[in-house]
Amino acid sequence: MNNASLELGGTNWAEKDGNILGYSVGDTSGKYSPQEFTFARGSNLSATRIDRAGLIVKGRENVLTYSNDFSNVAWDKNIISITSGQADKDGGTTASRLTANSGGQFRRLLQATNENSVVAASIFVKSGTADFVYMVHTSGSYSSGGYQFFDLANGTLGASSFLKIIDSKIEDAGNGWYRCTLVSEPDAIGNLYIGISNNDTNTNVTSGLYVDIQDAQLEQGLAASPYIESGATNGTAGVLENTPRLNYTTGVANPYLLLEPSRTNSVTSSETFGSTGWTNFVTGTAITTIVTDNFAISPDGTKNAQRIQFNLGGGTTAADRTVIRQSITSQTNWVLSVYMKSTDGTDQKILWHTGGDSNETVVTGEWKRYTFNLNGTNNSWVGLAMRGTISTNNTSDILVYGFQAETGSYPTSYIPTYSVSATRAQDVCVKTNASGEIGQTEGTMFIESSALSNDYPSDSWYSISDGTAANRIMIGYYRNPNIIRFYATFQGTNVLDSTVNVGDISDVKKIVIAYASNDIVAYVNGSNVVTVTNTSSSVPNNLSKYAFENEGGTYPLYAKVNQAELYKERLTNAELATLTTI
Repeated sequence: MNNASLELGGTNWAEKDGNILGYSVGDTSGKYSPQEFTFARGSNLSATRIDRAGLIVKGRENVLTYSNDFSNVAWDKNIISITSGQADKDGGTTASRLTANSGGQFRRLLQATNENSVVAASIFVKSGTADFVYMVHTSGSYSSGGYQFFDLANGTLGASSFLKIIDSKIEDAGNGWYRCTLVSEPDAIGNLYIGISNNDTNTNVTSGLYVDIQDAQLEQGLAASPYIESGATNGTAGVLENTPRLNYTTGVANPYLLLEPSRTNSVTSSETFGSTGWTNFVTGTAITTIVTDNFAISPDGTKNAQRIQFNLGGGTTAADRTVIRQSITSQTNWVLSVYMKSTDGTDQKILWHTGGDSNETVVTGEWKRYTFNLNGTNNSWVGLAMRGTISTNNTSDILVYGFQAETGSYPTSYIPTYSVSATRAQDVCVKTNASGEIGQTEGTMFIESSALSNDYPSDSWYSISDGTAANRIMIGYYRNPNIIRFYATFQGTNVLDSTVNVGDISDVKKIVIAYASNDIVAYVNGSNVVTVTNTSSSVPNNLSKYAFENEGGTYPLYAKVNQAELYKERLTNAELATLTTI
């Protein structure tokens, strides 16, 4: 068997500048050269992937501009002066000195933001001659928001208002530096205040006193993530708008390329169960649920999992209920998902709340994503609950993270939300101008993948073509369960349209189609499933597009792609059988 003319995945998944890299034989020496595939999704900060360690990776954004340039006009300065070029926490000179000037209170920096969601504000600070700083994120004045003082002399939290504050922390960053973090609830479109003080009882400070600061950040979520530098525009990191998602499965060395349809998480606060959007609903003897923020490490590796304690208060009737829920737009065919784990490692029982309460679920001592389908049911509430007539236990103590409600028959990857619903657009992966890698008169097209679901409402294609319906060769997951479809059109004439029942298409399948004049054959998992020996001697023309979609881009492939290959020759049947054997 000759080398593939173009291959992706397997042990050679790679990406560059947001594009997937395939590899082709570039010359007669057999050396491989990288080939870029255009990747697009068209939505920012709404997609996630699973990394090698099994953790959820999100898109992250520092919404502050000039996050380490405090002399810039983006930072409003009140009765303070900024001196840049100070010794920083990393041994450089990128820190700035914040010095109190004479006259008045509120010696502070301020930057206006457009955030009205749960946010984590953070900054690295080192005491100089002043020992206290404070932060607040608010739409109004300093006093109208939740302020938090930080004691730099002792490395402890100072006084706070507790108004709108979810969490605060001060963390030792070495060499006298601390990272100070304030997590607060939505307060309309807010301003971030960073101020200096003599103590934690007021905002007065003696003229001439100073602290050193660096690396300010404001981001959505319940915890501060690693710092992201910003300039004239916001800083971003992680899974961004057009970032391919290479997902890992536990215990499997190589990732797969995740290609999903567009979905919306209609839950507006997917990680903050004690904040705006969620309602505690209690009847009978039941006791209001207790929500504890940032209680444990979540599936994204951050201490932002929330603890929820349910208690029926001994109730045993239908009137005894304890519910935490969120209102959503009433619609049929919901699928719910949430990560859960018992707090103490013992099994706990909980109900899905879907307007009513049903389907008791056992939550184990390990993080797991639990799902529940509501197909055909019209619901306007989603959440978790206990009820006396259904629950077999009186209390339940669980950790929760990432609640999702989306329309469809199967759950897709997690979409974070922080005060409004969020939509992840469909994944698109295409290589155009690929005629040099595609066999024009004969060839072979291979894919190892699994469909996202066994109930596709429409075809989902993998193809080579000239970009039109006149010349195309395609492998697809068909609209009916368990069906793979093979399709070919040469010079405007359909030469193949065949469907094959191959068992559950959500299981991994190795699929290949090979073509030449008067000769088309397809194999699945080592077995010959299609043979066409008379195609009127026609061959395709001008094949130039290699894509995880059909020729027109209207039916994208929704799948987990382990690897894909092209050959510029029609491989022998024996080679096809070997290539597709699981």
